Amino acid sequence: MTLPDPERWKRLSPLLDGLLDLPAPQRAERLRVLHSEDAALAAELVALVAAAEGADGARFLSGVASRGAPSEAPPTLEGQRLGAYTLVAPLGQGGTGSVWRARRDDGRF
Repeated sequence: MTLPDPERWKRLSPLLDGLLDLPAPQRAERLRVLHSEDAALAAELVALVAAAEGADGARFLSGVASRGAPSEAPPTLEGQRLGAYTLVAPLGQGGTGSVWRARRDDGRF
């Protein structure tokens, strides 16, 4: 699905936000009213709502996409080489990154 041009999006975006905040029965009624006013606009909104619901159903942005078997350890960067360094062990992590102990492997130091 491609997004509409910016001018069209200015019209669609607030309507879509409102629709997504409504329970399903009220959403259907609102779309019916919009369809009687502008069928093309309503059709675009139906497609956008369906895409949003599909993303929710796929658990978009809700954790790791695929973890494998529950007994598997989560993937690690340990042993990865970055430039002249090899990652040895994690020291800590925060919301936007992690800090690792590393060793230099190029023989220069």
